[in-house]
Amino acid sequence: CPRCRERLYVSADGVVSKAPQPRGKCRTCLQERVLLDGGKCDACILGSQFALTYECDRCGGHQRIPHPMWRYQASPGEFGSVTWACHNACGDYTRWRVIAADLGRVPMHDTPEGWDMLDSWLEQLRAEQMRVPARSPPEER
Repeated sequence: CPRCRERLYVSADGVVSKAPQPRGKCRTCLQERVLLDGGKCDACILGSQFALTYECDRCGGHQRIPHPMWRYQASPGEFGSVTWACHNACGDYTRWRVIAADLGRVPMHDTPEGWDMLDSWLEQLRAEQMRVPARSPPEER
């Protein structure tokens, strides 16, 4: 679901329900989660598709993190509320924020509500729809 991030299952007869999934320890974030592709949770799958560079709040070092740490930032400039291991000078679990150069790579459909990006995203979608001409129906013979 694009709104709540819940995994959905659509049966052959069109009935939509929550998809049952096996639980276990995610091999990326090491949290107990529903496991999907390759033993990863849905968040780490998304994070690996959008592996952004983050800044550590303690040492200021930069690190690519294969988890959507942007989800825990109240705004683009604030450090998040959830920790991740710093492999720079800290060697500890610290808080992170997306570096300014990568902010444009945060997927619009997954930005936190506090970022006020939904209107901008919808505006981009509308502009794209207007740019691409509608296809005419095929002519009958």
